[in-house]
Amino acid sequence: MAHRGCSGHGLDPRPHRARRVLARGGRPRATSRSRADGAGWRVVPRAAGALPLRVVGDASVDDLLVDVDLRAGEPPVGVLETDCHCDACDSGSADLLEVHDRAWLDVVGGELVHLEAPGRTATGGREGWSGSWDGRSTGETRAEQRAESEAIAHDLDAVRRGCAPRPLWQRVVHGAPWT
Repeated sequence: MAHRGCSGHGLDPRPHRARRVLARGGRPRATSRSRADGAGWRVVPRAAGALPLRVVGDASVDDLLVDVDLRAGEPPVGVLETDCHCDACDSGSADLLEVHDRAWLDVVGGELVHLEAPGRTATGGREGWSGSWDGRSTGETRAEQRAESEAIAHDLDAVRRGCAPRPLWQRVVHGAPWT
């Protein structure tokens, strides 16, 4: 049974929804872990079905800066990973803060969708999506590659509407807004 407004595969989208994570007694809780084990801080929202966040801070390679990574879901997927800090990658602190703000807003606002299939991932938010593949081409021609890109964008949008993506995606991470 597909949800209203869903088209395509006729699959029940509910098994594809992210696992609902609730704090004990419905209250938010944040637990702190040792930085040495790389676990960071876990923040569990009050809203049913919202994704928990893990904030991980590690010293940079040169020990001059702290890298702050943001992960969402259970098990967590990377939402934001700080770049290498070299002059070529560094676009300034204002840009870095804006990138962090957008990543947090995607998770807290229920816009983040992460899809996984063998050899590929796609992660999208309110300002677009990015993907990675294992090197095998999904299409031989530019037209086929463009069609695949459009299909991935459709899959991400379908999940946000509560519908199932194409069956090739074996893991879907998406949560409700925190409010």
